[in-house]
Amino acid sequence: MYNIHHFSFHKCLTSYYSQIMTNFCKNNDLKYSHFNSDKRLYEKTYSDRTLDVYSLNNNLVTVDKSMRISQFVRDPRDLIVSGYHYHKWTEESWCRDKTKRFTHILNDATYQQYIGSEHNWEEGDSYQDFINKLSPTQGMILEIIWRKGHFDTMQGWDLSLENFIRMRYEDIIDNEEEMFFKLYDHYNLPDKWRGNFLTFVTKFSRKNATLSQKSHTRNGNYNQWVNEFDELTYKVFNQFYSVSLKELGYE
Repeated sequence: MYNIHHFSFHKCLTSYYSQIMTNFCKNNDLKYSHFNSDKRLYEKTYSDRTLDVYSLNNNLVTVDKSMRISQFVRDPRDLIVSGYHYHKWTEESWCRDKTKRFTHILNDATYQQYIGSEHNWEEGDSYQDFINKLSPTQGMILEIIWRKGHFDTMQGWDLSLENFIRMRYEDIIDNEEEMFFKLYDHYNLPDKWRGNFLTFVTKFSRKNATLSQKSHTRNGNYNQWVNEFDELTYKVFNQFYSVSLKELGYE
């Protein structure tokens, strides 16, 4: 049994990776599961050692030397833009849950200054309901606040680990075959499966995806933030995450 662990972030090739691994593992009698952001279930499943490949988003976990670990990262500013557009229409249940109250957002000083002073997040409004009532600037500020925990974990990994590889979204896009072959080698998977792996890397790549405003892959380009961040959005972002940009190599 293999012991592969992949970590990424919402809107950072999570669906692409899952499509590849779901099909590749099925074809080669391997066991794979994506746990979304459910750290507790991930840790419970790993403690039972029932899978070959584990995938988890938006979390920092304790690792051991037996793991082969990969992580995808993306410019946090583009994650804000991508998430903002996606959350306006997605059918993900958490985003449409009209009973869920985002207390950590409501209590945030930045929220109160730029959003709460003008808009009341009424009971019965889901995250999606509320973000659709906001201006683009306010919607992206909401995303900045919502993302804080994600970005904190993004910069918490020990890059010196020999069994760890980090890949940037910007290096993968339009270069999927080369970058996923590096990933394949890092996982120490056998050569006999390499061609099958490439089949799914190519099949589900951006060049074969349908791009639209209401699809999981709306655009896919990087540096979208340059055209979508206004002065206030950029100011608020830097108040939260300027350190993240430097540590991740985006400034």
